[in-house]
Amino acid sequence: MVLVIGCGKSGLAVAEHFVGKQPVLAIDSRDQPPTVNALKKLSSEYTDVSVQLGSFNLADDIVQKLDFAVVSPGVDTRHQLFTQLAKYRVEVISEIECFAREVKDPVIAITGSNGKSTVTDVVYQLLKSSGKRVAIGGNFGIPAVQLLQENAEYYVLELSSFQLEATSSLRPEIGILLNVSPDHMDRYETYEDYRNAKLKLLELAQEIIINIDDDAGYEYKQKKAAVGVSRYSIQSSRKESTHIASIERLNNASHLSWNGRAIINVSELTLVGDHNYFNLLAGLSVGKLFDINDQQIKKVLTNYQGLAHRCQLVIKHQDIVWVNDSKATNVGATIAALQGISFEDNQRIILIAGGDGKGADFGPLAKAIKQYCKNLILMGKDAVKIAEALGEYHTAHVDTMEQAVALAKDLAQPGDWVVLSPACASMDMFENFEARGNSFVECIEALL
Repeated sequence: MVLVIGCGKSGLAVAEHFVGKQPVLAIDSRDQPPTVNALKKLSSEYTDVSVQLGSFNLADDIVQKLDFAVVSPGVDTRHQLFTQLAKYRVEVISEIECFAREVKDPVIAITGSNGKSTVTDVVYQLLKSSGKRVAIGGNFGIPAVQLLQENAEYYVLELSSFQLEATSSLRPEIGILLNVSPDHMDRYETYEDYRNAKLKLLELAQEIIINIDDDAGYEYKQKKAAVGVSRYSIQSSRKESTHIASIERLNNASHLSWNGRAIINVSELTLVGDHNYFNLLAGLSVGKLFDINDQQIKKVLTNYQGLAHRCQLVIKHQDIVWVNDSKATNVGATIAALQGISFEDNQRIILIAGGDGKGADFGPLAKAIKQYCKNLILMGKDAVKIAEALGEYHTAHVDTMEQAVALAKDLAQPGDWVVLSPACASMDMFENFEARGNSFVECIEALL
């Protein structure tokens, strides 16, 4: 019997995947998980599928009947259930491991604290444009086990640290590490534990692409000095002569380049900011590894519009720019956004932030806010913690998104940018980051 722990989107996909192959017991600590109706329908249609909601508690005699357990990314593995599973030597794997044990075709896997959804999408677009049959999913969109039903030549997967923890059989043709900054510290004992979960992808992959401007990637490269390593960088002090995607200054203009050879003038890009240049350099590296010609790479990257809720332009009204970066669910993502849209002459950003900080240290965020922002509007569970990290600073507290947007409108002057980049998860006030971003957009539309 297969135990499915956590009945979110990936849990439901795993339950459906094993229907007809093995008996399934799906459990969730919530009384009403988001897939509750689909699960109940599944259990009513198949006698070998059962569902337990409202508790993770299982009797020992049930645990002893289990062949293995599949844990969803959102489930904290410090729960006593996992001690019980270990006692009876029940293997605990991820949904990605289920996929890995069956997939026959090459996988390109992407992880990092920030930017992984964008890079996953860029890689997908590049491979698709070159005529390959590509499936995309994992932590981005469709659960990986569902992708096994597609007639794909390549699979492009976004992977979280939680998914990597319980994965061992995956052997990506290319593994990409974008960056590592503190996140999910409510789930990890130390930053090193979180960092090592990310680095695991590089150990599993046959060939790797790393950001050598990021300390984790640079240190890994220095230790391994591996053949089959492609690098990307903006910092000239860390650039290398071969297998390197970088920003080069040529003829008084900056270019995305490969091995020093200019491919795209950054003025031609739709996306702006260093954090987006990093994302596109990672995509460029994949394109070169697949021998996609420069013109095709240029076409894809210059036309790429980005993903919703990731530094997404909402509207420019009365010379005030409104930006939805609701996907910034950790400190590093918000710092990257502020740096990417910063102004050399003065502080012109009004930042809306706050939510569930997941145990984060807001010290680095406070430093960035003081450097780049003229005003800070806080809301949500950890608003007070962010304010405490800032000390003496012009900070406003609000209770709702409507109040945040209204206050931002009152504070904004021509030339300012109003940016929702929360540095926190959304679940204290919203169903997910998409709902938070949609609320921001709706409030803007109602007010302007």
